[in-house]
Amino acid sequence: MTISAPARINVVAVLVALTTALFFRAWLQLSLQTYNFERHLATDLSYLVLPPILFLLLVAVILQDRGFLSALLKFNKTSLRLLLVAILIGLLFRVSWWSQLTARISFGLISNTDPNAIEGPVFQYICPPLPIVILGVTVWAILVPFIEEVIHRGYVQTLFHRNGPLVSIVISSVVFTVFHRSSGWQFAFAGGLILGTLYWVSGSLWPSIVTHSVINLTPQFTWRCMSLQWNPSPESLPLLNPGVPAVLTFLVSTGILLWLVLAKCRRQDN
Repeated sequence: MTISAPARINVVAVLVALTTALFFRAWLQLSLQTYNFERHLATDLSYLVLPPILFLLLVAVILQDRGFLSALLKFNKTSLRLLLVAILIGLLFRVSWWSQLTARISFGLISNTDPNAIEGPVFQYICPPLPIVILGVTVWAILVPFIEEVIHRGYVQTLFHRNGPLVSIVISSVVFTVFHRSSGWQFAFAGGLILGTLYWVSGSLWPSIVTHSVINLTPQFTWRCMSLQWNPSPESLPLLNPGVPAVLTFLVSTGILLWLVLAKCRRQDN
């Protein structure tokens, strides 16, 4: 890491401002839902208030840290090859996560306790109207990754970079995880470790932004468009046919992912 750390008080101010903005966002989402906005649409629309709120709350910090932010977002440490590798890392992370989820279901490690759940698998792919998809992509694949990477990797991780990669990456990942829903903490922490390592070894924030964007982009065409119900009965478990390939896919995709992060993303000045 070669970027000078920001002032500790400024990092605290950024986290407080993010907390405040997220509380206001949640209130706005609930308010929109009272006006009969569909929940997911209300969620997406409410995230559009984050940039102006953060700017108003942090204008003094931004002016004070303009040199730090400029260094953080420079392109001179980033190449097209590195950005393409970052895209591949994001796709592999999603493949790894989906494969471990499939394996856990196949071997009965997780299950749906609802007695009325459809056993399936039942699959349907119907996307919402195009403006809804575009809004989701704008929010989750552009806006959220940029804000979260600047704050959690840029501010938090850089603050602790003198303590070494292990401490700085783990601390930033923990803080990153806390700012997510508890139901998604495992996913957020695993993603935080990958994004933090990518930032550390590349020396640039842009690869982690791109990887984060890809990780958030894929659900816009799966979670929003795809309806999959699969709840195998306990009597049918374990399911080796999907389970064993899923485990192998997880091991291979995770191995390639880690190799790309550690071997193919090192900054040129190394």
